[in-house]
Amino acid sequence: MRVTLLLLLVACSGAVPSNDAGTAGGGATAGGAGAAGGTGAAGGSAPSDGGVCPAGTIVCDDFEGAAIDTAVWRIHLDRGTLTPDTTRAAKGTRSLHAVVQAGGGDAMVELKQRVPLDGQRLWGRMWMYVPQRVQPMLQNHTNLAVALGDNDLSTTAVYAAWVGGGKLGSLFYQVSPGIDVSGLGTMPPSTLPVDRWFCMEWDFNGVDRQIRVYLDGALIPMSELNGYHPPISALLRNGVQFALEEAWFDSVAWSRTRVGCD
Repeated sequence: MRVTLLLLLVACSGAVPSNDAGTAGGGATAGGAGAAGGTGAAGGSAPSDGGVCPAGTIVCDDFEGAAIDTAVWRIHLDRGTLTPDTTRAAKGTRSLHAVVQAGGGDAMVELKQRVPLDGQRLWGRMWMYVPQRVQPMLQNHTNLAVALGDNDLSTTAVYAAWVGGGKLGSLFYQVSPGIDVSGLGTMPPSTLPVDRWFCMEWDFNGVDRQIRVYLDGALIPMSELNGYHPPISALLRNGVQFALEEAWFDSVAWSRTRVGCD
């Protein structure tokens, strides 16, 4: 089942279905990738939630604007919606609310600028809130943070942080020769929390060809994957893809160095 779903993801890596409706909003700081827009300059800038993004930050967005900043992000939807929302926030007063229809779909932001990954290191961080009512859906495959593109084998490859079996972990997928492998933790802190904000981080290491995922600052046991060819130049996505029908996201960052949860 996961292979079929991943093929749907890969099919979107060319002409990307998107919805760019809405005006640019505040809160985004785009830097090292060369993306335009946002509220300040690259690296070391302070987003409006009071957190600080380190030097080397590619994008840092707390979604405090009334709309998603479409100068920085594409809005990638399939049977879903994605809107800044004041219902709850990890930082500031707003977060990004993702909702997909029953049976699954996509509600993600995608950085407009591709980012080099092969031979380089790419860290990410976001805060996430999952309501208890959708907890049963955590048993099924949902991608949360994705880097995808062609690798040095001239085939599409995916580095991802995802949830399945109620656990948070890492994933690698390659079209040809076909590879579909994941690392889900079997011990704490791997279980995905519900009804509270938590911090998830991912380390997509294109130098050593490794993937690692962290929960609330702690490395998830068994999440490390080794030896898989990363995308050369990656599309970066955050949000919900596939099974999970509702979640909130806040303080999304991609960087060349670890951002952390502070």
